[in-house]
Order: sequence, then structure tokens, then C-alpha cells
Amino acid sequence: MAYSVRTHFISLLLTLSIAPALAADIASASVSLVSWNMQWLSLSEQFPESRRSDLDYQKMRSIFTTLSPDIFAFQEVDSLAVLKKIVPESEYHFYFSDRSNKASESYLTANQYTGFAVRSHLDVSDPSDLHQLNRIANNQTGKLRYGSYLIVQLDNETQLHLLSVHLKSGCFSKKQQNLNKQCKQLKRQTNVLADWINQRQEKQQSYMILGDFNHRLNDPNEWLLTYLNSRLKHPLVHLTAKTKANCWARVSNTSGQVQLRLYRSLIDHILVSQDIAGKINDQENVYQLSFEQEDVKQYQLSDHCPIVAHIPLFKH
Repeated sequence: MAYSVRTHFISLLLTLSIAPALAADIASASVSLVSWNMQWLSLSEQFPESRRSDLDYQKMRSIFTTLSPDIFAFQEVDSLAVLKKIVPESEYHFYFSDRSNKASESYLTANQYTGFAVRSHLDVSDPSDLHQLNRIANNQTGKLRYGSYLIVQLDNETQLHLLSVHLKSGCFSKKQQNLNKQCKQLKRQTNVLADWINQRQEKQQSYMILGDFNHRLNDPNEWLLTYLNSRLKHPLVHLTAKTKANCWARVSNTSGQVQLRLYRSLIDHILVSQDIAGKINDQENVYQLSFEQEDVKQYQLSDHCPIVAHIPLFKH
């Protein structure tokens, strides 16, 4: 009897000592997401930006490993073979854009596909992609990027509908609105996103759109987000509204000389449903990972820096 009482007493002490740590772990549990436009990540050397050495790939892999996201939304990736040089296939499942299976909507040499890499332990559904983003004037099919679509079960309560997007370039600010065909195409794509979001809202589904919007949504006079919200039944939340941009990148001038440029305006963003935004109380959970200037000089990385978000799964 004495042994039994002592055993229960020790068990109780262990439970009391472990419980706070366990509660803290539960309270701090989160899912990490990263969006990264990887700038012509391709084994083809058609473009100067895609000519990467083994050291370049190793550095990009090191950056990815530092982040180690649960969900990775990528843009401008040409093939699974090149992505595996950076993302370890032993830890992730890969989901490439459906466009990669459409020869008529792809280029023969190199392509800029969207997609996801997701931790292998997560429960994932892979619906058809948002191919309507590839509709151009007169509802014709072009060779623009699809919105890669996944549904991920984050926990027992949260099923997240995700889009990895890379919208039309060439319409970065309000002053260009309606002045060129790129802006008209971007507005068509915004309507496609609005239809997709309204479907999620009608079904009361949690959603997140992340990627390269090719528009400065943080500018006071931007038009894309304003127009998008006007098309929705309920406004979405611009998760990167206060995210500071500080991204060093290599650029080539008109003479072909490589220079460094510091980008201080975001075109990579994350838009979410209100319930997901409500889980993220601390703006420090959303940020841009800036490259070291010396690394940009030494390695062919990307002209985009990764955008990171952490979503708490439990609240203590």
C-alpha cells in the first residue's frame, strides 16, 4: 500500500511539472507558410537568371532549410527536378500547377509554374487548379500562370483552402490603371479571384491566397485590393498590409551590367479569410525574410524575398 501511494504521488508530481510545458507547447503550436517567387528556377539556361551553379542551389536550399515551412507556395519553378535541388523530397510532397500538363498552354523551353510543397505528414486534397487566371481577352486561353489550389487540414477544426498565384506583370501601381493591356489582364484575373473567394465565403470555408500579385497592394492609392473587396460579399484581410519590404536583388541595366537594387515595395502578398486573420494576433508572425547583401552579390538567388506567416493552431 505504501508503495502504491508513493507511486501515485510521484506520478502526480510528474504530471504537475509536465503540464505547464505541455500547455505552453499547445499554446505555441503553429503552422508555418512561406511564399517565394524563385525567379526562373529552371535547369534550362535560356535566361541569365536561371543559370545557377551548385553553390547557388546550395545557398537557396540553406535559405529554405532555415525557414523549414510546413506549407511552401512557390512561383516561377520550371520542373520538379530543379525544385528538388532546394526542397528535400524526403520531407515534402510536391503539387505542381495543372498547367504543367497542358502542352498548349506552356512554352517549349522553360516555364514559370506555380505550386506547393507540403510537409508529408499533413492531410492534403488536390482539387483542380484555378485555370481561369489564364483567360485573356475575348475569353481566349493564353500561356499565363494558373492559381495552384490545395486544401490542407491544419488541425481538427481548420481546413484551409490555398491558392499559390503569380498574376500578370506590368501593372504595379494605380497610375498605370486602364492605361495598358497588362492592367486590363490583371483586372480580369482579379475578377477570377473574386469569384473563387465568393465560393469559399458561401461555403464558410477558410482560405488564403499567397504569391506574387505583381501589384503594390501596400500603396495608399492601389486599386487591385480595393476593386477585389468591392466584388466580395465579405471583405478579406490583407495579411501583409504592414509587412516591411527590404529585399536586395540582382538586376541588369540597359547595358547588361549586373547591379544590386533594394526593393522597398511589396508585390508578394498574403490575403486571408477573416477567421484565419483572427488567429494571428501578432504582426511579428508575418514578415519578409531579407537576403544579406553579400549573399546577393555572391549567389544567383532571386529577385523576390520569401514571405513568411505563422498561424497558431491552438489558443491557451
